[in-house]
Amino acid sequence: TQYTQVFRAGKCQRAVLTFQDFQIEARSEDEEEKCDDGFLEIRSDVSVPEGQIFCGEEIEKGTAFKSDKSELILHYMNGDYTGMENENRGYKATFTTEAIPTCS
Repeated sequence: TQYTQVFRAGKCQRAVLTFQDFQIEARSEDEEEKCDDGFLEIRSDVSVPEGQIFCGEEIEKGTAFKSDKSELILHYMNGDYTGMENENRGYKATFTTEAIPTCS
């Protein structure tokens, strides 16, 4: 499974995503400790070439991510669980907006 979500706020607003739950495949236990089997990438703006990468249970309940401008981008990738049971809960987050103080 793989998808991209774009959260857009209105003019002079920033997108805010607050997590209530986060559990996807954990980081690999080798020396590289990569998120090989699943990850959530969060970008604070469309101009950011690479965002922050999270897997396992690395985002705590109540953690909020805010866009630099009006858009917050999520890219989710998960392994192929065809014929297997995925025991991870996935993630749950709430989208809100807030005013950008310096914008007029």
